[in-house]
Amino acid sequence: MDTHLSSSTSRRLLGSSLAALGLATAVFAGAATPASADHQGSPVPSFDYQDHALVKPGLSGVGPEAIATGDFNGDGHDDTAVGTIPGLQTILSNADGTFQDAVLHEVGNGTTRQVATADLNDDGNLDIAVSRQAYGEAPKVSVLFGAGDGAFASPDDIEVGPVIADSWNTASPIPADVDNDGVPDLVVGIEQLSPLQYTSVVLLNTGDGTFTDPRAVESADGVILRRVADVNGDLFADLVGIKSGEVALVLADGQGAFGTARTFPGGVDPLDVAVGDLNGDGKVDLVTVSRLYYVNILQGTGRGTFSAPTTYTDHFLRSFRLTLVDLNGNGHLDVAAANTWNETFPGTGRVAVFVGNGDGTLQDVRRYVPVVSSPFTFGIAAGDFNADGRPDLIISNNKNHDSVTSVLNTTP
Repeated sequence: MDTHLSSSTSRRLLGSSLAALGLATAVFAGAATPASADHQGSPVPSFDYQDHALVKPGLSGVGPEAIATGDFNGDGHDDTAVGTIPGLQTILSNADGTFQDAVLHEVGNGTTRQVATADLNDDGNLDIAVSRQAYGEAPKVSVLFGAGDGAFASPDDIEVGPVIADSWNTASPIPADVDNDGVPDLVVGIEQLSPLQYTSVVLLNTGDGTFTDPRAVESADGVILRRVADVNGDLFADLVGIKSGEVALVLADGQGAFGTARTFPGGVDPLDVAVGDLNGDGKVDLVTVSRLYYVNILQGTGRGTFSAPTTYTDHFLRSFRLTLVDLNGNGHLDVAAANTWNETFPGTGRVAVFVGNGDGTLQDVRRYVPVVSSPFTFGIAAGDFNADGRPDLIISNNKNHDSVTSVLNTTP
């Protein structure tokens, strides 16, 4: 999900967010990798990070997955929103790399598996849209309108489909301006577990944070929705996701309707897809992470078509979510992926960082390991948490250690 960032960060950041309990912040010292040259012959600096660790009490719940960032209290610094089983939790930043106690916002039963931020009612304050997980009920999303001082109103629950009997369902919203009226709408991916089905609906924003009845995107049936972005240069928001082990695109017409889904290879069994310009040509490229330890780059033509994937190994660590952000400040997007352990590396949840060369290629991977044992790192987002103008990373730790880990950026 695309996240709002403070002005100091947004110029260098194209990120997305996709939840944590307990706040353990940890940033780790590491030696710089040797710089290489980008496609213009300029040295490519490495991504460096500072040794720092802090455990913060005052959080509740289990099962963190989704995570997003944005300035919730208007102080110009990025804060964090995470999703857990009891609901959404917001964590304000002190702008020095530390955080205040989390505030719990109950949004119903089940894990809050997706979190996204946008100004949905046009009052100049960031709001939060979150997924709802339910059993035997109609799928719902919840919207919490921000007051601009770090507080949020009670959630507005929005039904986005009919009752799904005898099955768990999860409705995950992505804010995006689908009808080109200047206000963000909600595109919602709905997952039904029994039988397994994936559908998508669009809720058009009337301009004040209220929405039209959901409109089904029938051509997106079977697509696991991951991003909404203009991939063919027509200024209309298209749907990007995964279908049957391939990348799926559903192009928009700018009036809230969509065409037929197209699929194409995006690496072996992709789990997430991010969008951004990795080669500086002004066209949207795609980055996928695979269940089988790979990061894949698909360079865009600007017409909604993409190159065959170029694959980089992640050395036997599974990546579930990723974000694209210029971590080393050279104007080129880098790739940061949240990893989890496997049999080869037991108990090692990590963040893998691939530094971008600016021509659509990546340098060798570097890893930054959270100082918690056996974490299951899942969600990842970027924001400036210590007011130094550099984008930092924040990661949700699911399963064994319900926490958030922050990685502070010290790149010169």
